[in-house]
This record gives sequence, C-alpha cells and structure tokens, in this order.
Amino acid sequence: MDRRDISKALLATAGASALLTTRAEAQTCSSYPINACSYGATGNDMTDDTAALQSWLNASAGRTAYLPKGTYRITSQLTAPDRTTIIGDGRDVSLLRYVGLETIGGGAMLRFANSSAFRVSGIGFRCTRAEIGNSTVQLHLQDCVYFEVSDVSFGATGANSFTNNIRGCLCDQTSAGLVPPRGNGVFRNILYVVEPTDSGASGSRGIHIKGHPSQPMNHVILDGEGNIEHAYYGVVFENANNCYLGPWQMRGSTNTEIVLTRSSNCMIIGPQIVPPPTVGTGISLDASCLDNVIINPAWNFSSGTPLAAISDNGMRTTVIAPGAPGVLQVQGKLNGSFQLRKADGVGNSLEVIRSTTDTNSGVVVRSDANPLAKAFLAINRGSGPAAQDILRIEGGAALFERVGSDGRHYLHVPTSAPLAGEVGQSQMSFYLDENTNQLKVLVRYSNGILKSGMIPLT
Repeated sequence: MDRRDISKALLATAGASALLTTRAEAQTCSSYPINACSYGATGNDMTDDTAALQSWLNASAGRTAYLPKGTYRITSQLTAPDRTTIIGDGRDVSLLRYVGLETIGGGAMLRFANSSAFRVSGIGFRCTRAEIGNSTVQLHLQDCVYFEVSDVSFGATGANSFTNNIRGCLCDQTSAGLVPPRGNGVFRNILYVVEPTDSGASGSRGIHIKGHPSQPMNHVILDGEGNIEHAYYGVVFENANNCYLGPWQMRGSTNTEIVLTRSSNCMIIGPQIVPPPTVGTGISLDASCLDNVIINPAWNFSSGTPLAAISDNGMRTTVIAPGAPGVLQVQGKLNGSFQLRKADGVGNSLEVIRSTTDTNSGVVVRSDANPLAKAFLAINRGSGPAAQDILRIEGGAALFERVGSDGRHYLHVPTSAPLAGEVGQSQMSFYLDENTNQLKVLVRYSNGILKSGMIPLT
C-alpha cells in the first residue's frame, strides 16, 4: 500500500470516529422531550397508567417530560422531580384523570415538593367523582419557588349542589425560614370549571396561594387569560404578599370570588367578577390585610344582586373602581399623602360633584382612632391671583362663607329666624332682622335651654 492509500485509510478512519463521537454527544446532550408512552403509558382512559407515568417522571428529572394527546388514568399521586418541565399537546387533550370516589392517595394528582425552576404547560386535570368526600388537589406545589404554570385546565364531573371539594391548584409553604421565601411564580392562562353552577362545597378552591403564618409567600403572579368557575372560593391569597391578579373572569363561586386574608401589598387589576346572587361576595379582605390595591374590577350582576361587591375590612386598602350596579355601589379609597398639581386654565384642582338626590355628605374629614391635630388647613402662600380667597363655601347662587386672602372671615347672614328645633345643644345660630335693625342670635345651652339675644344696628 503506498502512502496515498494509507492517507485515504487514515482519513476514512478519522471521519468514522468523528461521526461516532458526534452521534454519541448528540445522544448525551439531547434536549428531546421524554415521551410518557415510551415508559408504557397508554392514554386510553381505561388502563391504570400510574406506575408508567411515575417511571416517566423519574426519568425526566431536570429535563422536559412530554405527555402526548390522550387521557391517562391514575389511582394515586404522581410526584414530579425538581427542575423538570412537563408539557402536553393542550390543556383539553393531554389529560390526567382520577376516577376515585374519595381523595386520591397522597392527596394530589401531581405534586412538586421543595422544587424550583420548573414548568407545567399544556395539560389538563380531571376528576370524575366530585363528591363531598373527595378533596383531591389536582396540582400541588408545596414549598416551591421559581415556577410557571401555564395553559393548564382543572375540572371535575359528577358533582351535585354543594358537593365539589376539588381544589385546582394549591401552592403552599409548610414551614418558615426558607431561603428564598417560597413563591416567585406565575400562573397564566388557567381554566377551572366544575358543573353545576352551585357545586362548590366549602373545601373547593380554584387557585389557593397559601404562605406560612410566620413567613408569607411572595410575588405570585396570576395573569394572561384566566377563568375560574363554580368553586366555593375562586382565588385565595392567604399569608401572601406582593401578589398580582390580572383580568381573569371569576364566576359563580358559591361564596366569594377573590379572597385576601392576612395578605399585604397585593394588586388586583381588571378582573370580571360575576358573584352568585344573594349570598355571593365579589372581593373580600380581612382585618389582617394591609396596603392592598384594587383597580377597575368589571362587575356583572346579570344573574342577580349578590351580598356584597367588595367587603373590605383591611387597613389602608386603595380602591379605584367604577360603581357596581344597583345598591352595591363601590366606595373608592386612596391611602397615602397626595398632592394635586395642575396647569393653568384646565379647571379646578379638585371638585366633588353629587347628584341632586344624594343625601350623603360631600366631604368628611375624620380620624380612625387618634384625634386630629388639624382636620383642615387652608394655606394661601400669596402666589395665586390677587385677592384670591383662601376658602369659599357656596350653595346654589349664594356665597355662605369665605375667608379672604388677608385672613378676614365673612359670613352669610340669613334674614329669617331658624327653626328652634334645628339649634342643637351647645349650638348657636344668628340672623338679620331688617325690620328692627337688629342682629339676633339663638343659643341652646348644654342643658337644652334655648335663649336669644340681639345686637342693635345703627
């Protein structure tokens, strides 16, 4: 063999070795999803796929697990490994189904525990026996952080009135002292529906975000498209701080659509809320809630007037909301120190406009607990137009009272006597008797005695 033949042979051998090495590296570094069917799962809605699915999940640790279109029956809890992505062909076609009458063994259909950096997307959870003794959690995220749950559906059949105790997703923290604090996750494009409309028993929740009493869960985001229907509570934030709920539809919960308890600095923006008539509540906050914000909820009372639109027992809640229909008008609330600054010529800095039939007060200044040092302080620093009044109180076309820019006080003096019954204890009222040229005053003492006096005018 001459040198040219030897060179050709060496090149061929080197090429084959390189090809084998490349293929081996491709197998070692493969990012292809691991298919559940490769581990014996059938998805035929008849076979018990529990063992096959658990083997599939175990083999998918730290990788992407793929659940093809099908209905996979399970009889006990599946446990997902840390840092694993689970994907399917769609939340209505790649389904995990539990057909038991009582709570599934282990408590949840799929559970992540002490996990981080994982994702669940494009699959659905179904229970076929939503009866009173079945408190199955369909997706349980226990002590988890840095996660995403998206394009997922939760549902159940076989329910009757007030028999559904199924929880769609429970995201909870079971101990304190975890670093980082649990949470920092996203729920996006979520559907929870259990029929009939009054199926929700006291244990059912659509989404339940639950921190530890000694260490709240933080920064859980519910956004995108969401639809939660017919649970007892739609979405619950419990011991959860700095969370967000976006424009989801919250419909037909048998008690309350959105619940905040012992939660602070949460924000609710633009959900459509359809609480059940008579007994339902749109949004509730308990007395341990602090500094939460509710903006622009869309109320739909087409099925009847509920018990309450917003039940706010929290501290320093900010509410920027359109009035709910009918008698359940929502009171807007602002908290903090505010300064209103405007450009010249665009109207008044602040106007309070009431209807002609409104019997409530226009402006009330009060203290929740401690006495007010200054209930109202009007300051004119002299930078406005000349002779600008510090204070004016007008009624119709009449000027009742004003304080000029120099501090002088001017009062409107009526020309007829007040009714004696309108002068309360320790109060006075005066009027001008033009016929006798006298300024007259009525005073009621603290003991109820009414006396009068007069000042002659010249």
